[in-house]
Amino acid sequence: MNMIDGGRPSVETLLQNPSYFLTGLDMVGHALSFVPAERDVLSAEAFVDRSQALNRPGAGYSIPLSDAESWAEGRNQSAGPSCFMFHMSFCGSTLLARACDVAGKAMAYKEPQALIDLVSSLVQGVRAQQGEGWFYKVRDIVLDQFFQPWAGEERCFIKPSNWVNGYLPDLVRRRVDPRVVLVTIDPRDFLVAVLRGGRERIDYVCRLVVELQKAMPGYDTLVSSAVDQSQGPFLNVARLILVAHHIQREAFDALLAEVPGVDACRVDFQQVTKSPEASVALVSETFGLGLTSADIEANVASVYRYCAKSQGVMFDAGKMSDANTAVLDQYQYVIEPALAWYAALEAPERRLSEA
Repeated sequence: MNMIDGGRPSVETLLQNPSYFLTGLDMVGHALSFVPAERDVLSAEAFVDRSQALNRPGAGYSIPLSDAESWAEGRNQSAGPSCFMFHMSFCGSTLLARACDVAGKAMAYKEPQALIDLVSSLVQGVRAQQGEGWFYKVRDIVLDQFFQPWAGEERCFIKPSNWVNGYLPDLVRRRVDPRVVLVTIDPRDFLVAVLRGGRERIDYVCRLVVELQKAMPGYDTLVSSAVDQSQGPFLNVARLILVAHHIQREAFDALLAEVPGVDACRVDFQQVTKSPEASVALVSETFGLGLTSADIEANVASVYRYCAKSQGVMFDAGKMSDANTAVLDQYQYVIEPALAWYAALEAPERRLSEA
């Protein structure tokens, strides 16, 4: 390992060794931040940057972005395909990513903060200030950190936060051999999942709508139509949740339209939960993970026993069914009207987006 300054890793080491994990991109201070990390720690986390093991005070390293740019000058993108698992939230994507993670064959990076930092710079107008070429150079530096194998022929893929869904073409275009899995969810299932999570999930989805509007302007009429003062406030909330679903669905469609030739497949929440082996096999085929039937069966049997976000907590299908039933009973008075409104919205002749 190349070390400098009495044991400090060199720029080359930080950028080429996956055991130094990229935790953040500071576009104001123009710096990259890394921490030492072990594969099993990264693999276990539902949100990699929330790991206490990765956030020990004084454990990290920071380098100027200009040093990373100088190192990357003239270098090609990381070898192998660029594999992304994009999702709508609350759709089984974390569970699916876990089930595809097999040491030595496939590694899933789940929701790295650096990608949120990267797209946030677009909102701040950094690309317009620095130029498109500069943006793609920095983007490739960031993405390449998550596509480096830990061992041998292992293939890595990223499951970003859906906070990036407004910028999917910016993440995928100009990458070598881009491959995409789109994890979707039925509008009813999405609405029930958000309501089941209470205020925390509702607040998250409403903030997501605001972020998506920044990235994909043209939905003002749609948002205004969702918030009808003549209706009860909770019906408006339910409609806004469905607005988030609608914009993300259109973001997925826009990705496939704007980046022709991308190797892509779709997997639905119901497939993830009811046909897990087939869902994992489809991801493996799309990403070229090389998972065998034995790999898939063993991982599904292990991973699906636990809650996706908390692998130490056993999953109780009966409890989840009861929770969904309770939501349907309690909020039926808003769920059905909101879905009827959404059905009219989704009809081709009634499409309300202002793209």
